[in-house]
Amino acid sequence: MNIDLSQIIWTIICFLLFTLVLNGLLINPILKFTDERREKIEKAHAEAEELEKARAEAAEKERGQRALAAELAEEENRKRHALAAESTKEELARLAEQLKEREAAELEEINRTSVYTDERLEAALDSIAEAFEEKLGRGGES
Repeated sequence: MNIDLSQIIWTIICFLLFTLVLNGLLINPILKFTDERREKIEKAHAEAEELEKARAEAAEKERGQRALAAELAEEENRKRHALAAESTKEELARLAEQLKEREAAELEEINRTSVYTDERLEAALDSIAEAFEEKLGRGGES
């Protein structure tokens, strides 16, 4: 086996040229492409994290707004109930007043009727007493 120094040198030169050509035409563009792709992926991950944070904040804000809306609705219901209770109290007071007025009118009517009845009863008793006195005065004659 015979080792030729010129052939080794030419092989080394060709290998180096081949490496330079591959590096310039294939490896560097592939590395550049993968770096750009990695940057895009990292950027997309960062944007996704920001969107997730924004979504979580929006969800929290929505929960707060729902809680506030529920509180406002509850307060509105309390106000309506208080207003209804007040209205009911006023209506009951008005009805009680009407009942008192009716009761007073009925008592007045009963008193008038009682006085009229008493007067008629007294008149009837007077006429019975007069008739009885007349019979006694005639001596019991029939």
